[in-house]
Amino acid sequence: MSESSRINDAIEALLAERISAGDFPGAAYLVSVGGEPRFCGALGEAVRGDEHETACRPDTIFDVASLTKPMVTGLLLALGIGEKLLDPHDRISRFFPERVIDEIHDVTIGQLATHTSGFTAWIPFYLEIDDTLQRAEKLKKAVDLILSKEPECAAGSKVIYSDLNFILLGIILERVFGEPLEVMANGRIFSPLGLKRTFFNPTSQLLDEIAACEFGNGHERKTCKEMGYETSGFDWREYLIHGEVHDGNCFFFDGVSGHAGLFSTIHELNQIALQFLPDHSSLLDDATIDSMTVNRTPELNEHRSLAFQIASTPDSTAGDALDPRSFGHLGFTGTSLWIDPSSRLIAILLTNRTHDHELPFVNIKETRKRFNELAAHSI
Repeated sequence: MSESSRINDAIEALLAERISAGDFPGAAYLVSVGGEPRFCGALGEAVRGDEHETACRPDTIFDVASLTKPMVTGLLLALGIGEKLLDPHDRISRFFPERVIDEIHDVTIGQLATHTSGFTAWIPFYLEIDDTLQRAEKLKKAVDLILSKEPECAAGSKVIYSDLNFILLGIILERVFGEPLEVMANGRIFSPLGLKRTFFNPTSQLLDEIAACEFGNGHERKTCKEMGYETSGFDWREYLIHGEVHDGNCFFFDGVSGHAGLFSTIHELNQIALQFLPDHSSLLDDATIDSMTVNRTPELNEHRSLAFQIASTPDSTAGDALDPRSFGHLGFTGTSLWIDPSSRLIAILLTNRTHDHELPFVNIKETRKRFNELAAHSI
């Protein structure tokens, strides 16, 4: 048996073991070098249930959750930087001239993108803002709400991973490019790359090709209660979340936001990830890629670039085998993507860990680390 076959067998054994253990019903994975797949496969079930079961396949579409941050918002940010439409040092007040933004909230684009704004991690906007408003009005209200909250710390002093940062970035990008986020993503990323199975808000005709998520909003409802919100009067989703975004705030923003909402496959995520590799990108020049992927928080509690975590972060899910300069991201639904610029390796693992599982969901950190270590052995 070749070394390549042994590694692929080890990846499949790892995922099969975790499926059997009940960590997640199914998974799809891809490891590429220079964009060319080395290993690719799928195991388990995309949808599990008494009436309907669908096997995971390499072309199964997943709700990739926070992979939206680098794969859409981060890439659009890079395009804006490359076109000199905005700069990481720009203050956010530049993009909201109609608002008076006090100094403590007037953070930079770079601080949003590295999660060093000091803003709190999460707000359930759907419990704070009128659901009957149009999306544009909801987003305006969201900006007001973010800027009304006292920051948790001074900007630049600490990494606090926060959806609020990328919700704001998405809104700013809509102002910079003069288009809704979904239109920007289609016109500037998905269409130029020839992607056919990557989008926000998939059509109902694709339902049988999409991995399912949680039944209802149990996780977010529990979190809201723990934060002291009154939850009894809210119209929670009491059905299987399947074919619509799992994230409650993104669902509230009509399925399109800077922090979540992307649906995609392992192969098409590989095409987007390739845009962050010098000499391989068709959308970005090498200088812009370098500005997006350099470690900007080397002295802080977590190492971050613009839109990515850096592998040198202590106890990162990148594992010990990837170059410390590697960069990647995770998604709450059970997704993971890492890019090693030294070897041109891209490692993608998509699971549906929120599907068919009682709370709490399984922490799959060690599975992600082991997968990335096996991927690194391929080179």
